[in-house]
Formats: sequence, structure tokens, C-alpha cells
Amino acid sequence: MVQHQIYRKLIEKQTSINSFIDTMNLQVHLETLSEVLLDFTAIADFSRFI
Repeated sequence: MVQHQIYRKLIEKQTSINSFIDTMNLQVHLETLSEVLLDFTAIADFSRFI
């Protein structure tokens, strides 16, 4: 019984760690995406001058 509770706690902790990692990955993707969008905007502005 005690082992079962410990096991459940470990699973809960693992799940929260995984969701934290997912959130971090999402933030990195969003930052990368916004950098790419900024690059595209800069290129678009630049090509307007040519």
C-alpha cells in the first residue's frame, strides 16, 4: 500500500517535470518563431527599399 502511494507520487512528480519541460520547449519554439518573423519583416522592409 505504501509502495503504491510512493509510486503514484513519483508519477505525479514526473508528470509535472514533463509539463515543465514541455512549457520550456514551447517558449523556445515561440522565441525562435518570433525571431524568424522579425527576420522576415526586416527582409520585407529591406526589399521595399530596393
